[in-house]
Amino acid sequence: MSEYTLLDTSTEHGLTMRIFQRDEAFSIRVDTEDSELMNNGFHYSEDVLAELACAPIKGRAKAHVLVGGLGMGFTLASALQHPEPSKNI
Repeated sequence: MSEYTLLDTSTEHGLTMRIFQRDEAFSIRVDTEDSELMNNGFHYSEDVLAELACAPIKGRAKAHVLVGGLGMGFTLASALQHPEPSKNI
């Protein structure tokens, strides 16, 4: 297996975020290379976040959900799978 390659770095509010790639794997890390924030191999927490956020609006007509923040799009993909809008949309 190959080593991770640093793709980009951003520093704000005293924290440094680094984006790495190894083959088809991506990793977002904060401050140190050992402090992984997320990767594209494990995204259970992002999926559950969308599920929990969408639960209260289940069945509500014309419901809207705002997904924001940094990431890889897993929360958005999960949110699009969870809402079950009413037939009045």
